Amino acid sequence: MGPFHSELKEYKKTHDRKQDQSFQYSWFSKFPWLEYSVAKDKKWKQLEDPSQHIDNVMRVRSSQQVSDNRLRLKTSIETVRWLAKQACVFRAHDESGYSSNRGKFLEMVKFLATMNEDIHRVCLDNAPKNSRFVDCHGIIREHFFDVIGVHDTTTLTLKENITSILTRYDLQIENMRGQRYDGASNMCDAWNGLQALFLNECPSAYYVHCFAHRLQLASVASSKDVHDVWLFFSKLNSVVNFVNVSPKCHFELRSAQKDEITDRLASGQLESGIGTNQMRSLTRPGATRWSSHYFAVSRVIDMFDSTCKVLENTM
Repeated sequence: MGPFHSELKEYKKTHDRKQDQSFQYSWFSKFPWLEYSVAKDKKWKQLEDPSQHIDNVMRVRSSQQVSDNRLRLKTSIETVRWLAKQACVFRAHDESGYSSNRGKFLEMVKFLATMNEDIHRVCLDNAPKNSRFVDCHGIIREHFFDVIGVHDTTTLTLKENITSILTRYDLQIENMRGQRYDGASNMCDAWNGLQALFLNECPSAYYVHCFAHRLQLASVASSKDVHDVWLFFSKLNSVVNFVNVSPKCHFELRSAQKDEITDRLASGQLESGIGTNQMRSLTRPGATRWSSHYFAVSRVIDMFDSTCKVLENTM
């Protein structure tokens, strides 16, 4: 069932300023979504009002969405900055909606929302939750289909593998309504990228640059303007490169780790078990790898004593 198109011999006329105007049946073919209400005789007036034109409506909605996204991001950034300055942990053991203490980050955002109606309107429970959906029972669902390995990352190979997974779950390409990848050329290129191949088959599968990846790139770029942060990661990169590039330093690091683990096991500071206390190496933070900076810093902290011994032996 589509929109109801009423065909009348004559449509009611209304006097507007200098002349009489009435609805035209030919508008149905030009605007298939349009309906005419005999009782109200008002639907056609939307065509007269420029503010109701679809391009203007979408422009207003898009502008509001941009404003809401910026406020939501600013709230998160300011919360992170304040907690980091106070050396506070962000997470909590229980962050569910039933918890009395959902952690400092969520509680701080909640506090800001109580002080500002605009923040309350766009954050927490009122956030869009784009990565989730609800089923017919109102239960939040997320679906993760599969993880597969590919022999190369060309667009055709990626498309074939993604299509095979979607077909396995009886999901048709023509029903796609969006794509979200990182900014790599093989993914986002407007002519030969993966998004373009799917878009050719389904015009509704619009591509959006992954927000998490954009946030990562923005965070890395902005952190370079903070001298202390830039200096810290510059020194970290130098240490990682120095140790990993030299086979001698790499061997000494493993030996130092082995001695440290043995001593800590003997003193009871570590527990033994299958898969525990593995030998590790230092990792380099990458601008495009999500959480790589966190893991790089965590690895240095875990291997701090062993790394210091290697550096002292080379001096």
